[in-house]
Amino acid sequence: MDLGEKIKNLRIKNNISQEDLANGIGVSRQTISKWENNTVLPDSYNISSLCEFFKVNSNYFFNNVEEVTDKEVDNNSSKKVWIIQIAILVLGIGLLAYSIISIIIHHDYYNSMEFKASSGTSSARIPFEYFLIVVGTIIVLADLYSVIKYVNNNKNK
Repeated sequence: MDLGEKIKNLRIKNNISQEDLANGIGVSRQTISKWENNTVLPDSYNISSLCEFFKVNSNYFFNNVEEVTDKEVDNNSSKKVWIIQIAILVLGIGLLAYSIISIIIHHDYYNSMEFKASSGTSSARIPFEYFLIVVGTIIVLADLYSVIKYVNNNKNK
């Protein structure tokens, strides 16, 4: 299917006249007719206007694909967002689990560690795993916050 046929099919499918389409994107009715007859091709600005008017992705006009709507593009983006969110959550939980298990396993070792400060007093060394617990907690909480915010923003879509 060529570009003109795609424009015409979208117009007919949406029950729109050439005049209505022309008014909707700011060109003349004759221009729409020329596009549909492949006498003239729309420029990139007009392709963008057509995509916006019909709520389709530009792939619909340039590739041999069926109609790709903005909703389908949004669904693909949503899937990618969820995959990233899950990966971040797994990372945070993994850090927390590693740190907690490491502290439990090496509890006696960490309790016996002391070092001399410059003033001559001794104090317990803070294990690196405690730092990882803080980082893991921040990652998990930030990710959960972004998931909740994302769900609330997309609840009505």
